[in-house]
Amino acid sequence: MTAGPFTEKATDLRLDRDRLTGLYNRSALVELLEECLDGDAESRIPILAILMDLDGFKEVNRTLGYRAGDLVLTHVARRLSEYEPEAFISRVGADEFMIVMVGEEDEQRGAQLAYQCLQTLDDPIAIDGGRRVEISGRMGLAASSNPSWLSPTELLRRVDLALYEARDLGPNELVVFDQRLHDSYMRQLQIEADLRDAMADNSLELHLQPIVSASGGLTGFEGLLRWQPGDGPSISPGVFIPVAEQSDLILEIDEWVVSRGADILRSWAEDDVLKSCTLSLNVSGRHLEHRGLTELIDREVDRTGISPGQLVIEVRQDDLAASLPEGAETLRALRYSGVQVAIASFGVGRSSLGDLAQLEFDRLKISRSVVSQLDSPEDRSIASVLVSLGRDLNLEVVAEGLESWDQFSWAADAGCTHGQGYLFARATAPADLPAMLADLDVSLAGIRTTGRMPVLQQA
Repeated sequence: MTAGPFTEKATDLRLDRDRLTGLYNRSALVELLEECLDGDAESRIPILAILMDLDGFKEVNRTLGYRAGDLVLTHVARRLSEYEPEAFISRVGADEFMIVMVGEEDEQRGAQLAYQCLQTLDDPIAIDGGRRVEISGRMGLAASSNPSWLSPTELLRRVDLALYEARDLGPNELVVFDQRLHDSYMRQLQIEADLRDAMADNSLELHLQPIVSASGGLTGFEGLLRWQPGDGPSISPGVFIPVAEQSDLILEIDEWVVSRGADILRSWAEDDVLKSCTLSLNVSGRHLEHRGLTELIDREVDRTGISPGQLVIEVRQDDLAASLPEGAETLRALRYSGVQVAIASFGVGRSSLGDLAQLEFDRLKISRSVVSQLDSPEDRSIASVLVSLGRDLNLEVVAEGLESWDQFSWAADAGCTHGQGYLFARATAPADLPAMLADLDVSLAGIRTTGRMPVLQQA
């Protein structure tokens, strides 16, 4: 690796250091990238950037405490520095490290270095009391001059996207930014731009799906985000939400959802049927790490005059597990303000009963993937245990994704207090709510009088 003139100069710049690890911090990294990549063609210096994060670091903080987490970070920083002393290494996030090779543009050599850095994590890390912690990592790599010169912002975005893909592959994986990721990146940029336009021109909308009690009463709705461009087919949340999650745009979407939801609740105030209904809104796990969520909801409650108890904030179990302990503090603040909290999609992914003990919430929503797999006695037993857990915690338990009478019957018999799904109604635009409610009332009357759900014509 060629050190390059900047590396020599950087020693004299006294760039800021991370207090915990002694590595350079993010401000120093940005200054390095600007020095190397900005300017005319003759003065630019090529860079290979490697971004690494640690698997299981938040679990260390949660189970062993922050002191143990700090020790892990300092050990990792020392190992990286000792292995590649000529590289510019910075701590850029809670458990993220950037390794920059100045004057290097050979991606193959960069990949070799990345794998060797991952191997430095193979040996367990000894912390206080003789405890040994096993840690692993994942990496993304991008070159500043492939296929053309990049700005510092573009380089950081590319290496972040490479790491994002590596997270889906498993521990000790490396992803090099390539043409395929470049094409994906360009699509993401277009989707981001279109999403911003959609929020401005009202192409986004909250559609409403009813939530029904086990006894056949309408108790509320979940607001489900829909995107219907004016000149094309609708775009699935499965397409645009992951794109928004990779940028701050998801925070703006959450703000839009909460504001729109508050307006909908306000419009129900004079309706005899709707005025007592709750409205559940989904927020991103990224928003849990921002206390601004509580402030946002307080502001919208004040603006619209709605009762905070009518608002239910839903957080996916996986998102919550990834944001502890900050997420737990946010949930407590929400409930303190009078808002209800629901853990959604419970029973799949990183299920951890220990997480529940740290949380304060009101509803447990059993994942549709659990409800849809009730074929065998074993599957039904597992699902029933999840329901029993919620009831033992004195929670409302909602079965998500009900599509058949058999599933509704199981949910009621197992102790679910509520159900939701196509069995009752598909999500409906607010303007079409009266017609949907008329059909739903007939169906719910059947449950109340006969105990059975009539067969509905599916759209």
